[in-house]
Amino acid sequence: MTHRRLDEVFPSSCSASLVAAELYFDKTNSISRDRIVKRCCQFVDTEIECVMKFRTTENGVLDQSKKHIFDITYDNLMKDPIGVVHQIYDYFDLHWSNEMEMAIRDWLLKNPQGKQGRHTYSLAEFGLNLEDIETRYADYINLFLSSDNQSSSTTSISS
Repeated sequence: MTHRRLDEVFPSSCSASLVAAELYFDKTNSISRDRIVKRCCQFVDTEIECVMKFRTTENGVLDQSKKHIFDITYDNLMKDPIGVVHQIYDYFDLHWSNEMEMAIRDWLLKNPQGKQGRHTYSLAEFGLNLEDIETRYADYINLFLSSDNQSSSTTSISS
């Protein structure tokens, strides 16, 4: 499961939601905009709540399924995509080949980050701030995004 920094998730989700909503709402209407941003934040909040509940609940079925989850951070995936994919293959005891690595390298060369342009956004443009996010989601951040829980490229949470 890929985990991305929440100060990127929230504004990215809000921005994407607003772009989609422009088909139906007047983008100059601040009430519509504020509702969409609020609803988007509620949706992300619910997603995080569900992930935390699933990953921290103790019972036999959940404990078994946790062994089938490998956690990575988006930042590590972007820094070392081949290394991260290799770790995923190792974790699940899958066959890794030089041909596969070459195919990944080729794809990465042909599709560099930003090739299609950059989508820019900020917390402030949606009335959000880092301190509130860090406080509200401290448990999620500590479990999945803190440097204490990460190896050189990834972290795996399993029981």
